[in-house]
Amino acid sequence: MSILVRNENQSSQVARLIECDITSGKLPPNSRLRSTRDLARHFGVGQRVVLSALDILERKDLISRKPRSGIHVKAHGTRKDIKEILFFALANQVEFHPIVQAVNNLVNLPEANHKYNFLNRLVSSDSNGANYSLEAELARLTDWGGYVDCAILYPRGFTRKTVEQCLKLPYPVIFAGDLPEGDYEDLQYTRLASDTGKLFKTMIDYASGKKYRNLIFFSLAIMADFPFFVEAQEEMQKMAKACNIELRTELISGTTPMDMRTAFEIALKEHHDEIRNMDIIASYGIPHPDFDAGTLLAPLRFPEDIDMINLSPSSGAVKIRHIQRDSTMFCRKLCELLDNCNNSTPCLYRVPFDFEVI
Repeated sequence: MSILVRNENQSSQVARLIECDITSGKLPPNSRLRSTRDLARHFGVGQRVVLSALDILERKDLISRKPRSGIHVKAHGTRKDIKEILFFALANQVEFHPIVQAVNNLVNLPEANHKYNFLNRLVSSDSNGANYSLEAELARLTDWGGYVDCAILYPRGFTRKTVEQCLKLPYPVIFAGDLPEGDYEDLQYTRLASDTGKLFKTMIDYASGKKYRNLIFFSLAIMADFPFFVEAQEEMQKMAKACNIELRTELISGTTPMDMRTAFEIALKEHHDEIRNMDIIASYGIPHPDFDAGTLLAPLRFPEDIDMINLSPSSGAVKIRHIQRDSTMFCRKLCELLDNCNNSTPCLYRVPFDFEVI
C-alpha cells in the first residue's frame, strides 16, 4: 500500500521523504540506501518512480550513484560552494505570511543562483497547541546539526525562551521577521525584518491621494501588544492626522481563520451606522474571502461607494484594492547574511519591502 499523498507528484514525494531521512540523520553521511526494488516496495510505488526520485536527489547533490557500489548519501561538505539552508516557520496560514513568501522567492534571485540548497519546514498551526508544536519542532531542528550550514527562522510566536533555545542550535541562525515581545538587548543574534510602518504609510498615501477623510482600519487583536505593531500604528495615526484623515482602528479577535471571519462580520454589523459613513475600509491580517472578493458589504447594506483595501498578502483571488510587495532588497540582504553566517557580528537589520497599491 502506498504511503504517499494523492494528487501530488509521486517522485517528488519519495525524494522529499528520503531527503528528510538524510537531513534528520536517519540516513547519515556515507550510508548506503536500499535497492530501488526495496525502496519501491517500501513506498508502494513502481521502480520508475523511485529512479526519478533518485534523479532529483542526485541533482540536489544529496546522493551519489556508482555502478556495483550502490547508492550512498554524500558526506556533508562535499559541495563547499553550496550552503545547506534550513528555513523554518510555524504560524496560522503560514504560506500567506509576507516574510515566508519573501524567503520562498529568494531562490529566484540571481544572487542566490546555485549558492544554496533549501530545506523548508513550514508548519501551519492555530494558537491551540502552538506552544507544544513549537517546542517539538525546535527539538527536531537540533537533529539536523550534521547537515545544515545555516537556518532562517521566522519568529512568529517566539518568546525569550524560544530565542535562547534557537541560539543553542548547532549551526548559525538568522531570525527573519519581528519578535512578538520585541528584541532582547542582552542576547546576541542576527535578525532581519521588514517595516510595517512603511506598509501603513502606503495605505495612508493612497487614501490621501483619493482625498478620503474617513478611514477605518481592522487588524487582529493578537497583534495589539506586539511592540513593532504598536509603534507602526502610532506612526500611522500621526500620518493620518497630517493628511487630515480621521482614522479609526478596530481589533478583531480569534485564533483560527473561521473565528476571525466571524468576528470581522460581527464588528461590521455592530458598527454599521458609523462604518457606512467611512470612505474606505482597510483590513490587515484577517482572512476573509468575501471581503477580498468585494462581496462582503452588499448583503450588510453598506453604500456601494465605500472603498476597500486589503493590506495582507493575497492568494491571487483578491478583487478589491490590495498592496503588492516587492521583497527584492530584503532578499538581497538575506543573501548577504547567509554568505557570511559563520563570520558576521550579531546585528539587527531592517530592510523594507517596496509596496504598491494595486
